[in-house]
This record gives sequence, C-alpha cells and structure tokens, in this order.
Amino acid sequence: MITPLIPGEKREIALKWNVYDAKSAGYPLLAMNQASNWTDFRAALSTWWAPTQNVVYADDQGHIGYQAVGYIPLRPGGLAGVPIAEEQHEWQGYIGFDQLPSAFDPPDGLLATANARVTPNPNSPATPVAGAPVSAPAPEPGSSEPGAQSPVPGTELTLEWGDPYRNERIWKWLSPKDHLTQEQMLTLQTDVYSELDQEIAQRLAYGIDHASLADARLRQAADLLRTWDGAVTIDSAPAAIVESAKRVFFPMLLDPKLGEDWRLYHWAESLFAGEQILMNEPAAWLPPRYKTWDDFLADLVRQGLEHEHAPSDLRTWRYGYVFPVDVEHPLYGLLPWFKRWTGTGVLPQSGDTSTVKQVSRTFGPSQRFTIDWANIDGATADITMGESGDPLSPYYRDQWTYWYNGKTFALPFTDAAVAAATAHTLRLQP
Repeated sequence: MITPLIPGEKREIALKWNVYDAKSAGYPLLAMNQASNWTDFRAALSTWWAPTQNVVYADDQGHIGYQAVGYIPLRPGGLAGVPIAEEQHEWQGYIGFDQLPSAFDPPDGLLATANARVTPNPNSPATPVAGAPVSAPAPEPGSSEPGAQSPVPGTELTLEWGDPYRNERIWKWLSPKDHLTQEQMLTLQTDVYSELDQEIAQRLAYGIDHASLADARLRQAADLLRTWDGAVTIDSAPAAIVESAKRVFFPMLLDPKLGEDWRLYHWAESLFAGEQILMNEPAAWLPPRYKTWDDFLADLVRQGLEHEHAPSDLRTWRYGYVFPVDVEHPLYGLLPWFKRWTGTGVLPQSGDTSTVKQVSRTFGPSQRFTIDWANIDGATADITMGESGDPLSPYYRDQWTYWYNGKTFALPFTDAAVAAATAHTLRLQP
C-alpha cells in the first residue's frame, strides 16, 4: 500500500512487483556463461525475470542474436498509465518468452537497440522483421510484411520507449561499413553527432530569420546555428545554443495552458515529441502571445540564452562548460566534507542525451567494451570509475581517466593472459 506516501491521496493504491512471484528466483548467469550455442543461450535467458533487458549474443562461429528478457505482466485489457481498479487490467501471468522480441543472424549482419522501441508496431511484441533494425520503424497496421506477427491482446511491453535518435545514428553509421575493427566500434561508442540537434539548429535559424523581431544577438545565434555540423563537442557554441533552447522549450510551450502543472509532464520520448511539434508547427500548440511559430522560436532562443547566462559574444560560448559532467558517490556525495574528494568534480563534457555517447550532468555509459572473437585476449573495456567502492582504494577511481577521455584498456580473457596481467589478487573468504 503506497497511499500514505502520496500527499493528499485518499484512494487505496498499491504496487504489484514480480519479485514476489515464486518464479522470480536467481539469475541464469552461470547457464549463460556455459552456453555453447544460441539455443542454449536462449534457454538460459528464458528464466531471467528482472530487470527487463536487451541482450545481444555473438559467438566464435560468426553468429549474432538479440533477445528481450524479463518477466513482463500479461494484461488482457492492455496497459494503462493510471491506477487500475478492474479485473480486465490485472495481471494474468507473464508474456511468454517466445513472444518477446528476438532475432538471430539477420541478413545484413547488424543488430542494435540503444533503448529504442524493439517491437514491429506499438501494440505487438512480435519478433522483429528479419534483417531490419530491432527497433526499426513499424509496419503499418494490417501490414503483411514478412516476419510481422499479429498483436496478441494484452502483450504490450511498455507504454514508454527511449527516443529513437541514438539507434538511428548507430544504424546509419554501421550500415555502409564492413569488417569493422575494435577501434571503429569504440569510435561509434563515443560518437557525439546529433542529427536531432542539427535539425533543431536549422529550424531555430530559420525562425530567427523570419521572426518579426530579432536583434543582433539573435542574428549572431542564427549564423552560428545554420553552419553547424551537428557535433556536440566541448567547444561548440551552436550546441550550447540548441541545448539552452531545449531546456526552456516545454516550460514556454506548456506553462500558458497548464501553469505550474507543466512540471508534472515527464515522459521517455519527450525529445521526439518536441521534434514533432517544432517540425510540424501545429496551430493548437502555439502559445497565444505569439503570432507565428517563427516569433516563438526566436523568443525560445532568446530565453534559452538568458536562462543559461550566455556571454555577449556567442562565439565564445562552449557547450561542455555550460552542460558539464559531475559524477558523485551516491552516499558520500551527500556529505559536504566527502563530496569533493569522492567524486570527479565538475568537468566539461561532450555529447548529450540524443548522441550515441549518451550523457548528461549525472549519468553516462556504465561500460565500454569491444571484442574480436578471433583474438579474445585483445578485448578492451572500461567502467565509469573503478572496481572498488572504497574511496581509499587505488582501484576506486583508476578507470575514470579512460572513461572521460573515451579510451579503453586491455581486458584479457584466457587464464594465461589473466595471470600475466595480474598485479594484485584479493581473496574473500567466509
């Protein structure tokens, strides 16, 4: 019962969690590690209950695969984004493992997800079309496209997916290439080009050009935006202008209609929603104080610059210093006298939430890993900080410089290679 946790709530509201199901016991990590082929690997994954994950597979025989995993409730009445009170929306077991998205050896040899939608259409977890991106654009309703299956009532996976931009970038980057190297894969993992941000930049420049009022500062912003290559680098002034405009977009759009209630609106695909509004300019969404969308966009840039305290000469503005990264220990970061020396400190950062290198001030990729199955001891990896959670340990923050600079280090696999690289051994005994 969570009613007491919600101020002013009178209804009896409770949460249901699959962790309390008898089937939700343990993780099949050992079985996954012992699997010798895709069939064995999927059999192990079928018992994975939580958290829901995108799992990719590769072996030394040249096979690749994808499988969505997790115990996802089966609701005959479909998903509802509000508290439910009728039997039709109650759980009726879990979606069958064979109904979860899966792919094996697609003809084009590529698989990618990046948290984007993995179903062929918004209402079906059917197996993705062979050879298409796992989160490829959906077939039209009623499509007879090979591989698309009919929706099974109640088997929607979720109401929310991540924005599609990172996955689209990965597919466009990988598709024309062949015989990729580990170095190329690391280049992709650290890619900071944003097609979305570049598109927004062009729209903002056009809006300023055609607005009824635009001062010299806005015209300078427009000149920077229209010539930008879309790379969200540390020193990019156009990236800073776009990001500052994005920060004030929804407040400016929703506050005239909702007042302070606009703060209640948060959803996973908000970037996509904002892009659709900017590019389609629906009349009903234009705040009443503006005569045209161009006037709104010019003011959007103006207010964004003011909100982020942009310099008078926008050419000197640097994205990475306005929108930095600051990794803190979840516990020590709460204590003023521990915060500084247990965290990374505030540092300039490249990339944003729409780039393959997905970052914001407080989060980023937890791991970077590459492997060539023809040379497994040549694998590379890094994690954000280090293996140890003890700030006094030399292994607490020894990987940070690799992560921050987009580098990796050797991760040997065979016993001989591990023994040769070992500098320290820690044994935990009961």
